[in-house]
Amino acid sequence: IDLSIDNKIINVGSTANVKIEIEPQDAKKDVIWSSSDENIVIVENGLLTAISPGTAIITAQNTSGTVKATIEIIVEQNASKIILSKDDMQILKGDSIKLTANILPENTTNKNLVWVSQDTNIVDVTNDGIITAKETGSTQVIVKWQKDNKIQAKCNITVKDKNPNIVLEFSKELRV
Repeated sequence: IDLSIDNKIINVGSTANVKIEIEPQDAKKDVIWSSSDENIVIVENGLLTAISPGTAIITAQNTSGTVKATIEIIVEQNASKIILSKDDMQILKGDSIKLTANILPENTTNKNLVWVSQDTNIVDVTNDGIITAKETGSTQVIVKWQKDNKIQAKCNITVKDKNPNIVLEFSKELRV
């Protein structure tokens, strides 16, 4: 018995088929399928259904139990949303501030994010969300889930000058 699958990593809620080859060709094709952890993945006639994140071993064996094959399956939970600590912020030129991103659901397997400044002349952003204001103006910082760029959140940022020129005008003469 030989087992194969197109991708050993499947996502929670999805299904995949395990391909089975039985040698010799005239051998009985009846097999018993099992999963080492049905809380992670269940198997029925070679059809896998991913239940929750983790790793499980899928086994196919002949009905007499004398020949078997196994394959390891990894189940991942995909992100569905990113929530930022702020959607809009003002920052003074030269200052830095940390923006925090939370990935939902909380049990998302891959939590890697990519941070991008839409205008690096105005602000820079590090891989852990620290924004540094470089020049006055407005831009956006976008954080994307590394595995799927469509899952993202944006923060509008306005950079103001630390020492704006203040002009005072007097309309009346002041006498002391």
